[in-house]
Amino acid sequence: MLSFGGPPVFKPSAWEWTFRVGKLKKHDPEAGRKLLDEGLEAWPESPSILYEIGCWEAEYGDKETALDWLRRALEKEPKIREWMQEDDDLASLRGDPLFQQLLNG
Repeated sequence: MLSFGGPPVFKPSAWEWTFRVGKLKKHDPEAGRKLLDEGLEAWPESPSILYEIGCWEAEYGDKETALDWLRRALEKEPKIREWMQEDDDLASLRGDPLFQQLLNG
């Protein structure tokens, strides 16, 4: 199919980056992180990408780094607290007082 008059390059939305990484990080965490880094480069202010990096860090990386990414995501979009309450990716942080502070605002 040919398209004329449209943008020369398609740029996936931030949502598409986070959607793609959801299953990938479960099977290949390093590939998932690489994809998140690419998404961050394309969408450096995206709350959903910041949040997903926080989730990745909580599962596979450093807990303090996870909290920093989650804090950044919350600064952009406070509604992310709703996601944080139920997200299994953040199970390792549930007992952390700093995580609880983030949840409580």
